[in-house]
Amino acid sequence: MPQLHPYDRFDRLPSTEAAPPVDSPCSTLSDPELTRLIRSSEAPIAQEAADELRRRHLPPVLAYARICARDSHAAEQLATDAFNRAAQAVQAAGGPKHAWRHQLLMLVQRTAAGWATTTRRARLAPDFAAWLDSTASDAPEARPDLPALELRSPMLRGFRALPERTQAVLWHSVVEEDDDTETGRLLGLEPQSVPYLREKAREAYRDAYLQAHAEYGAAEECRGFSGLVEAAARRSGVHQNEDLDRHLAACPRCSRLLIDLVGISERPDAVLAEGLLMWGGAAYVAARLGKTVTGRTSAVRNPRALRARRVPAAPTGRLVSDRSAARRLVRLPRQFPALSAAAAVVVIAATAATTIVTLVPSNSSSTAVGGGDPLGIPPLVVSRTTAFATVTVAAPTSAAPPSASASASPSPSTSLSSRPASPPRTSAGTAAALPPPPTLGITYSELVDGRSGLCLDVQDQFLEQGADVIVHTCTGATSQKWYLDAGHLLRNYANPDFCLDSRGGTRRGVGVWTCASAAGRNGDNLRFEITADGAIRPSIDGRHELTPTGDDSGSRVALAWAQDRTDQQWRKGATAVLQE
Repeated sequence: MPQLHPYDRFDRLPSTEAAPPVDSPCSTLSDPELTRLIRSSEAPIAQEAADELRRRHLPPVLAYARICARDSHAAEQLATDAFNRAAQAVQAAGGPKHAWRHQLLMLVQRTAAGWATTTRRARLAPDFAAWLDSTASDAPEARPDLPALELRSPMLRGFRALPERTQAVLWHSVVEEDDDTETGRLLGLEPQSVPYLREKAREAYRDAYLQAHAEYGAAEECRGFSGLVEAAARRSGVHQNEDLDRHLAACPRCSRLLIDLVGISERPDAVLAEGLLMWGGAAYVAARLGKTVTGRTSAVRNPRALRARRVPAAPTGRLVSDRSAARRLVRLPRQFPALSAAAAVVVIAATAATTIVTLVPSNSSSTAVGGGDPLGIPPLVVSRTTAFATVTVAAPTSAAPPSASASASPSPSTSLSSRPASPPRTSAGTAAALPPPPTLGITYSELVDGRSGLCLDVQDQFLEQGADVIVHTCTGATSQKWYLDAGHLLRNYANPDFCLDSRGGTRRGVGVWTCASAAGRNGDNLRFEITADGAIRPSIDGRHELTPTGDDSGSRVALAWAQDRTDQQWRKGATAVLQE
């Protein structure tokens, strides 16, 4: 094979954008197949394979280069240099095979780091140059050492410990949210196999990250707590572990590990991008998804990716977002007070590509999102009594299936100790109208039990389909505030798209379900009325009232026969206003 100069391979196309696809056999080949052609074929075929790789990867590489560079011309030069360096590595029988995208982005960063010590430094974005300076040692004339920084990053070490195909699946399918067909085309996979490989890649990366964290610089005590940290990240019932909280208060590395693991589960696109690129990852995801860094643009790069995730379409002026994921990141400092600072960093990263979530005092008259932070997110300050979240909301456009019929699920248990899989259908009737979206400016209130003084809350303060409703010590948490709307839906302030659910019977406990289900046949399961004396009665049976099963914090809530008892009377507590 003639040895072509790498510039011959990648400089034949205009630098501003890749040429349009041509009728070439290369357009149907995967990235690994194209790499083999570059390494082993004669010049014309090798050049054609290189051109196809450039067509595929130039737009995202340019998107990241624009974040690192001061102007578009400098960004184009960074992107070109990254492709040329990749070509040199491939010619030397190294370089990427599957994971072209991530390696090209890292080459952009390394190329830019090389500029920082030359006259080209003025062509770098000021924030990027400042970050590079922060990575250099304190020695005189010290230079940024990105390879050493990469070795010190447990997130990158874990990623590189994975097989290259697994890296590529994780990046394309999870970080960039390419649809299954596109991921399969790039990597030579059947589209139907991508969902399975995506989940395997996520689990493999969690394990690799934990292993890298334990092997690189972790003290013996940290290794002893690794199981508890992982369990806490998976919501496995260790949220109140005092030993773990004490360790997290004294160990920034383990605090960061917990925050990262939760972020990988809840907002993997932005959190993984931020960790695996080390700088500018969240902004890159935002640019690739076609959103502004404040997350207010509803247009997306790939609408099919949103459909695959079943995110409801948003009406004009509202935001499509994963609010529950960001809220869980916000909630971590309440569960582990030592995590406040670290959580703020990850919330900023995770919300850059989605939504704005802040915590402000409930007596604030402003929803201020200004200040010096480019995302408009002030430092995270958690108040155990008055904090509430300022969020954007999206109204569903189609009803989700309501509590499923009894014929499709096991028979419900009469015990309150276990959550039924799904309640049965109520008597058939005409479908109700779709409930209106949560109204901004509405005041949500704590519902305080008359006997125990505990607040109506959601198990683990985490809103998801079928979660149990409990009574809990009143802390001012967002999940402890409710609002009865005009359609008799009792909405939860932590996520106003979730409503109190009677589960279609009086012996199944009480939970939460998506409010959109009120438009279906089982809509009455979600409807309640509050009487003048504070009793909360379900529409399915007005002879029963909302009643705690005990006076201890954490006791579940059931529907009991109305007996005019003090534990069946609820009064308003602290309030908060839903704001945009």
